[in-house]
Amino acid sequence: MTKILILNQATVDPSYTIVDYLSRHTWTLNSHPDVRTIHYYGGYDSNDNPISKFPLVPKGETQLIDDNILVCGINDTLGNYFDPRGEKMIMAIEYCLKHFEWDFMLRICNTSYIHIPILHRVLSETRKERIYDGTRNLHNNEISFVTGFNSYMSRDTAEVLIQNKHLYLESRYLEDLALGDVIFHQLKYTSFEDQPHHHTHVWAFEDNFQPDHWIQNTDVFNYRFRSHTPEKIIKFHEHIMNKYDTKN
Repeated sequence: MTKILILNQATVDPSYTIVDYLSRHTWTLNSHPDVRTIHYYGGYDSNDNPISKFPLVPKGETQLIDDNILVCGINDTLGNYFDPRGEKMIMAIEYCLKHFEWDFMLRICNTSYIHIPILHRVLSETRKERIYDGTRNLHNNEISFVTGFNSYMSRDTAEVLIQNKHLYLESRYLEDLALGDVIFHQLKYTSFEDQPHHHTHVWAFEDNFQPDHWIQNTDVFNYRFRSHTPEKIIKFHEHIMNKYDTKN
């Protein structure tokens, strides 16, 4: 059976308070025996002060609380804010490799809504080696990378990344772009041409969004919203819960 770990880039940033709450109280509650979600935060603010809502985690260490909240001893960030090298993400991936069993890791952000049954079906049909894919992007027509809100990798790819994390931390590029630079270009561990590509995300905040079309006819499992449209997340969640089986 394919095991999947969803790594949600969470934050205490006040502008994300509502969507951060929704990410932990909507789709995450749709349990699946082979899918686990970890919400990872930094334990320090941008001034290096400990964030009071979390236990004090020493710098450079990580601590799991409440079964699915991972606190990293680094500045709390969303994407590249305060932490352009993305150390928070690397710390979370390294922790999850050491402590959890999984075949694929899906890294998202807290404005994503994940339809777990489709996620599990798509990745169960995907080979388990040399995978790094998701929402594809290209920087300056030369650096291929996967956009941070929807990127998944096989366990072996994550292991190679952590073994070479010095390349990532030394990269001149920002977080998700740095991942692509290391995995695709510096290490040449895999490539887009070698991926069994699926179209796996949709912009769900747009006014013409038709949820039933995407749920019934595609491999889309990541529905991207915006932090200022939490009411659309709630409406979509109610639609999913009322109309679709979320347990399989």
